[in-house]
Amino acid sequence: MNKYQDALNLLKSWAKKDRNAYSPKHLKNINDCANILQEAVDKTKPQKPEFDHDDDTYKCPCCEKEYETYYNGYLKKFCSECGQALDWSENL
Repeated sequence: MNKYQDALNLLKSWAKKDRNAYSPKHLKNINDCANILQEAVDKTKPQKPEFDHDDDTYKCPCCEKEYETYYNGYLKKFCSECGQALDWSENL
């Protein structure tokens, strides 16, 4: 787990513990915001790009944006479309 997930889990636990302090509308807003933040936290965990054998490119595992292996001589660490962290360790 990383520090972002730890912080999000702490906020969720506070909201759960103090459920009676919030109106149903506020609880829904807290839950909606927590889900959005969870998506962002999940994108910090590097995932392996998927190799597309048809056109020799790699695809982001999150949004399927296509990449060539190298971009100006460097491997992209994050998808420029959705921000997903990319793990190239076994693809090269």
